[in-house]
Amino acid sequence: MIGAQTTFYGYKGDVVEKTRKLINIFESIDIPPYVQIGPAPAEVFEALVSGLNMLKDKHEVKYSVHQSIWVPSPDFFLNLGSSDEVAKMGTVDSLKKSIDFARGIGAREVSFHAGCAANKVMQNEELEPLTILGEISYEEAYSNVEESLKELLSHAKGDVKLSIENLNHRPERKYLFSTPEDFQRLPPGVNVLFDTGHAHFSETRMGDPSYIEKMIEIVGGKITGIHASDNDGSEDQHKLVGFGSVLFSKIFELITKKQKLPPIIIEAAQAKHEYSEDDLKKSIKRLAQLIEDV
Repeated sequence: MIGAQTTFYGYKGDVVEKTRKLINIFESIDIPPYVQIGPAPAEVFEALVSGLNMLKDKHEVKYSVHQSIWVPSPDFFLNLGSSDEVAKMGTVDSLKKSIDFARGIGAREVSFHAGCAANKVMQNEELEPLTILGEISYEEAYSNVEESLKELLSHAKGDVKLSIENLNHRPERKYLFSTPEDFQRLPPGVNVLFDTGHAHFSETRMGDPSYIEKMIEIVGGKITGIHASDNDGSEDQHKLVGFGSVLFSKIFELITKKQKLPPIIIEAAQAKHEYSEDDLKKSIKRLAQLIEDV
């Protein structure tokens, strides 16, 4: 199954309209529509349910929900690693609402970034690099993550899968779950959203040509979705498939040695790269061919 995330059209704006546009693109090339609802503040979820369900009933679109660190809010960022009670409780509450939202639109998976080994996260300008305050040890952060995930698993009740995304390896930001070894800490019952762009950037930055192979060796069998995001290895650029140097065929082949390929969701930024909708259609078709060739 091939999908696309609503953030192709940006983080802000009418989510239902962005979903409608993506459905039209998939239907125009005769591919069943699958849309991942991208990061949004929890307070807007209730207003989205009716419109998204109308589209689901009319077009038989399938949904999943994704929350990144960068919830579009000037004063709140997701961080399960925090020891700050306000930040921790706010993150857990936001993800519980994401789970409820997923149920409301018939989605069966919620994926998210786990956060940082720091108490607070700040950002002066949307999508610019994060500033972390109150660094804590990785051991403390992962202990906080495990505690919060137990609460979230209980809330999910087994009918919504929870998946943590592999983050870019950026020690200066103390991101969690950015190396293969980090995923040995993954609690039972929690799955993985595998981001190809993050993995390619991390492999390049660390100078480890076996990084992706090691990652899939550890997480294979638990991957419930793939973010198909391309880049040239120098930065996490969110390019369309085929516009960078990510070796998608190799990644897909490695994953199929461990499990069946899960849904593959294109995660790209239209405005940043001045993509047209035809570019997105070509990328979807390219991805479909790559999957067929595996």
